[in-house]
Amino acid sequence: MVKQTKQLLMESGKELMCLNGYTLTRVEDVTKKAEVAKGTFYIYFKSKEELFIEIISEETKSWNDYLEKIIKENIEFREKIILITSDFIKRTVKNKGIIKVMAEINQGKDGKMGKNITKSLISNRIRIIERIMSFFVEASKNVELDIKYNSFIQDIAILYNTLISEYILRKITNGNIENNSKMKFINKYENFYESLNNIEIEKESKFITDIFLNGVKRK
Repeated sequence: MVKQTKQLLMESGKELMCLNGYTLTRVEDVTKKAEVAKGTFYIYFKSKEELFIEIISEETKSWNDYLEKIIKENIEFREKIILITSDFIKRTVKNKGIIKVMAEINQGKDGKMGKNITKSLISNRIRIIERIMSFFVEASKNVELDIKYNSFIQDIAILYNTLISEYILRKITNGNIENNSKMKFINKYENFYESLNNIEIEKESKFITDIFLNGVKRK
């Protein structure tokens, strides 16, 4: 029951924040949608900020679980990368509302709030990169990933993670990225969120994978 109530609050909070934005979503709105008393919220979360951080952490765990599943599959390394890339893009499209919330928070006046959430986002990204890194280490040992510099596996994992994000951003904006922070740009780009729906996931996943593998392979 405890887990069900907490999950219900998280689902309600995520839906409302994606719909109305972070600032306009109140704790009482979340509890009303979840059909629980307002006081119940504070049994599980200290604040709305903590609720959002939990939502992001849950998504990170879900992606890490997917990584584990694909990594264990008995398929070629390139196919694994394609599937992982495809899933990353699908999650970006699915969670475009969350991206919008992050952009809103990034633009907020409450610096402390932004820092806390940014710290959590960095921590979650590190968890994903560490898993990708260990995946690449194993692939290198098994000669599935023939890279130029084994000592730079961590940098290669970061490169792969960044490559997907950068490619998606440039693809849907036709390369028209201002010299500003990504979140500021995303917040100003009117068609960004709608454009996510137009990405040809399978095609782009294969293209990104080939760019990545050609970039890191031994020559």
